[in-house]
Amino acid sequence: MKRVNILLVEKIVILLSLIFLSGCGPSYTVGINSINSEPATHKKHYLLLPGNENTSEKDLEFQEYAAYIHRALKANGFVQASKESAQVIIFAAYGIGEPMAQNYSFSLPVYGQTGGGTSYFTGSSYGSGGYSSFSGSAYSPPQYGVVGSQTHSGSFITHKRYFVLDAYGADTLRKSNGETFEQVWKTTAVSRGRTNDLRQVLPVLVAASYRNFATNTKQKIYIELSPNDKRVKFIKGLIDSPK
Repeated sequence: MKRVNILLVEKIVILLSLIFLSGCGPSYTVGINSINSEPATHKKHYLLLPGNENTSEKDLEFQEYAAYIHRALKANGFVQASKESAQVIIFAAYGIGEPMAQNYSFSLPVYGQTGGGTSYFTGSSYGSGGYSSFSGSAYSPPQYGVVGSQTHSGSFITHKRYFVLDAYGADTLRKSNGETFEQVWKTTAVSRGRTNDLRQVLPVLVAASYRNFATNTKQKIYIELSPNDKRVKFIKGLIDSPK
């Protein structure tokens, strides 16, 4: 019986681990959506600016994330430029969405003894000496199997984590004194999970999406990425190449 109980506990732990660690443990599932205009592929000289409201270029959080983005853009053949020489102005937006409760419920079999073991018996008999009684016991090896089921349910909080690069033609902005925006490409990366630590998640979002910068994915695509993936280490500057 102790062995059966241990197996049951192990199954519960494994299932709970899969539920609670999804999106924040060994891997992240990132949804990527990228769209571009035809001339976008020829505009490689860029200026990166914060896309979040009330965020300046001197903001320490932006500077940390900008380092990841610069590395990702360089890997795609982009060249950092000044305001005067840039061909595209790229706005980087990022953040954490409102928390959402996720419910879960699952059933597990309950194991127990279904047969065997020790059984007892009593009886009586009649003979020349009159009535007599007898009793005894019999033993057979125990048998185990499913004797029922138990339902486990609960809830946990998840957060939407997002990263957006929005690129606009610099010439149009300069000629219109910043009044006309000509969008040339846009890439969005979104993940949902239990952690709301954007500093932990954003390098993964950039690593998952950077090969799709300035491209057209035609639809949302999904990439599963571990924090230990070479692409993440490359974006963080821990290695020189993701290959």
